[in-house]
Amino acid sequence: MPTVTSVCRILARIALTFFVVWQVVFLLTLNFLNVEKPLREAFKDWYWKDDLHKDVAVPEYLIGEGPIHKDYYEPAAKYTKRWSQLTGQPESWGLFAPTIMRVVPFPAVELRWDNQDWPDWAEPPALPTERQAAIVMLSDNEPIDRHCYAKFGMFRIRKYESEITTPYPHTVDGVFNPATPDWKEKISKKVREDPEAIRNYLRWRLEVWQRANPQLPAPTQVVLLVRGFEVPEPPGPQPWDWYDLGEHHMARWLPAAPIDAQKYQAVERFDPVSARFERVEK
Repeated sequence: MPTVTSVCRILARIALTFFVVWQVVFLLTLNFLNVEKPLREAFKDWYWKDDLHKDVAVPEYLIGEGPIHKDYYEPAAKYTKRWSQLTGQPESWGLFAPTIMRVVPFPAVELRWDNQDWPDWAEPPALPTERQAAIVMLSDNEPIDRHCYAKFGMFRIRKYESEITTPYPHTVDGVFNPATPDWKEKISKKVREDPEAIRNYLRWRLEVWQRANPQLPAPTQVVLLVRGFEVPEPPGPQPWDWYDLGEHHMARWLPAAPIDAQKYQAVERFDPVSARFERVEK
C-alpha cells in the first residue's frame, strides 16, 4: 500500500510537470505575440509602401482584424497577460533601445452636461436647468511646461494611467491623422482588454471633482481623452519642441445609463473613422 508521503510526492511531480509545460507554453505564446504585431505591420508597410500594389486590398489579418485575431490572439493575449501579472513575470522588452517609446501619452477626462451623441439604447438623460460648459481635467502627471520637467512621486497613478492610455501610431513629421484603421484598432484593443480599469479611472476622477465642486450637478457623460507628444527625429525642429499630436477621444462612461454588464464591456469605445461612440460586446 502506498503511503501518504509517496502519494503526495507523485501528485507533486504531476503538478510540477503541468507547471513546467504551461510555463513553456506561456513563454512561447507571449513572446510570439510580442513579435507578431511589429512583423505583421512591417510587412504591410513594406508591401504597400508604393503604388505597385495599390489595387490589392490589405488582408484583414494584417490590420489586426478577422477570426484569427478575435478567436485566438485576443484570448491568448488576455490569459498570458493575467498569468504574467499573477506570477510577476511580465515579458516586456521595453529596456532595449529599439522599443523605447517615441510618443508620450497622457490621459485627460472630459465632463459633459449634455446629450450630444447620446446612444439610442439608453434613456434620455436629465439635463441641468442651467447650461454647463464641458470641463477637461488634465492628468496631474502632464507637465505644465513640457520643455523642462521632472516627475517625483505619484508613481502608482502614473503607472495606472500608462496602462489605460494607448500608444499612438507612428506619424510623419509630427502630423497625426486619427481617422485611420490603425488608430481604430489600437482604441478597440485597449477598450477590450481593460474596460474595468478605464471605467474605474473615470469614476475616480469624477468623484475627486465632485468632492471639490459639490454645488454643481453630476455630469451626464465622462469621456476619456488621450493627449500625445512625440519626440522628433534628430536634430528636430528649431527651436526644439515636441510634436503635439492633439487631444483625441478614446472611451466614454455614462454614469446615468449603465451598460448591460452581461453582454457589453463597462465603457463605450470611440470609433475615430465614424466619429461615434459604440458599445463593445463581451
